[in-house]
Amino acid sequence: MKTNKLIGIIGILILIIGGFLPLAHLGDEVITIAPVYDNYDVAISLWVWKDISAFAITYGLTLLICFYLLLKNYKPGYLISASLSLIAILFIYFSVWLTSIKVEEFGNVEFKLCYAWIIFIIGYVLMFYGGLKIKKN
Repeated sequence: MKTNKLIGIIGILILIIGGFLPLAHLGDEVITIAPVYDNYDVAISLWVWKDISAFAITYGLTLLICFYLLLKNYKPGYLISASLSLIAILFIYFSVWLTSIKVEEFGNVEFKLCYAWIIFIIGYVLMFYGGLKIKKN
């Protein structure tokens, strides 16, 4: 297996692990992409998972598609799928931030980023680096 392909696979695996890490805090609750924590009970019945579930499913599926396309050495599809995965992450963060804005009746719910964004940056850098170096056999 070529080094660039291995770098791309490591990036994808880092991003899959990043789905289980805390993205943000809303009040006292932790938000993740994968429903590891109780995302259903944020700020007294505020359903954040409902807001991010479509993007979370898109994120997971695009990572699986990236993995398949990387193994097949198909550069254009891999880069498009990786870009869609990045857009899904940005929409997840945006959705969680918007959820924190629309909670007036629940009091002061503060939106704070967690450390998962560092993992996402590392994963996407490795993923795009590996994808840009794909050579067709």
